[in-house]
Amino acid sequence: MASNDQAFAIRDRFPVSRGHTLVIPKRIVANWWQADERERSAMFHLVDEVKADLDEHFSPTGYNVGFNAGDSAGQTINHLHVHVIPRYDGDMADPTGGIRHVIPEKANYLASNTAQTIEPTQLAQDVSDQLDTSAFLQRLLAVVDEGRRSATYKPALLLALTELATERGSGFNELRLPLNDVADRIMELYWPHTREYPAAQVVLNQVAGGQGRVLGALADLRASSAASANSSLAAARAADPVGHSKARSKVARALAKQPVPRLQRPGTDASVSHYPRFLFDDSRFVAERGALDNDPEIVLLPGIAEALA
Repeated sequence: MASNDQAFAIRDRFPVSRGHTLVIPKRIVANWWQADERERSAMFHLVDEVKADLDEHFSPTGYNVGFNAGDSAGQTINHLHVHVIPRYDGDMADPTGGIRHVIPEKANYLASNTAQTIEPTQLAQDVSDQLDTSAFLQRLLAVVDEGRRSATYKPALLLALTELATERGSGFNELRLPLNDVADRIMELYWPHTREYPAAQVVLNQVAGGQGRVLGALADLRASSAASANSSLAAARAADPVGHSKARSKVARALAKQPVPRLQRPGTDASVSHYPRFLFDDSRFVAERGALDNDPEIVLLPGIAEALA
């Protein structure tokens, strides 16, 4: 909904109140104290922009603005994000103490010590539940940022899964996606990359060691279908359906060997077996070996399709 050169702002997918927004630095930083002055300034500029937008569209009567830093404060992913939470008259029975409601019994510090302990309200519970939602977003960003890649397969796979989740997802149910359907989306994304570079009259290599598997399969299809620089993938499929089927199979195998088993494993030193499978169970895919099933599919976990969409 807003961005600048250092940060961006998006609505929270599962807001604790109408208009709940996250302001996130583009560089991966663990907490506020690791952000530099430019990033801090940029984030506060966006907080001002977000507030102006919220004032115009939602007319809140107050705000909570802040971040979580450290495990004991509720931070589950080491990437800074600032919450801008609009508040409305009546959304809590006793708002005294503001963010102290994170620890309900410490909320109204003006109340008598002998007074009855304030029970967690629905908003307080929603704030707690929401931490997992923002953690999901930050985990996605961390995977893309930390994952060492010689090609762009991880971001492309995430984009393909997001598009399919948007089109086919149904509430918080799991979503089964045949790998061939995912391959179709990847082919659409990479098809323009197989055009010849005009200055050299060659298709540019995707990686230093030569052509990547996906681009190689698509380049073969472009040649076998006699596709021009402006031909669509659909036109190439119509001209050479057998060649298209072969390319699709090659792309699906490439996905099964590389980004699918490695997508959720951030960094180069992460364990090959002990890491959070927060999108799907990848145990039926083995890096460089491929899928263990004849008709492989990616099964997004319950709620993931809704979160991605």
